[in-house]
Amino acid sequence: MERKLAIARLHELRDAAKVFNNQSNPDQEFYHWRENVLTALEDVFGRNSPEYGEFDEVRFEFFPADVVPVEEFMQLSVTASPVMRLDSSHYFHERLYQADEILLGLLTLLKRESK
Repeated sequence: MERKLAIARLHELRDAAKVFNNQSNPDQEFYHWRENVLTALEDVFGRNSPEYGEFDEVRFEFFPADVVPVEEFMQLSVTASPVMRLDSSHYFHERLYQADEILLGLLTLLKRESK
């Protein structure tokens, strides 16, 4: 993909992600956006590139089973509070921010290389 087209496409995808800031969890529209980003990154950098891999590794889903159980956590830390609340919305928004940073970094890289 031509560099100017790649920059325009990544800008477009980055801007499109702003609608997800009002959501608390990923939905079908979000997963469609994510696939479009991966397709664009594959076209620009290649599927086996670090750029593609870095974005692909971002996990937007929150799986409580992946979290250490409170009992186990309490054994690890004497100062831990027995009350823990996990907010999947906060997790999703942190991952959106991470994805935005990746795209911004890649746009900066592409712009530098086009000069």
